[in-house]
Amino acid sequence: MQGRGRFLAAHHLAVLHEQMGRVEQAREYQQLARALREGQGQR
Repeated sequence: MQGRGRFLAAHHLAVLHEQMGRVEQAREYQQLARALREGQGQR
């Protein structure tokens, strides 16, 4: 389970930015979370 929290941290930042109305930053963190989550499945 090494690195399990990395995509969750990015996901939580996406939610935070979305709630604050920072749509572009939220989108960037959503993309990062998706990339990290998909990369973890390859291990």
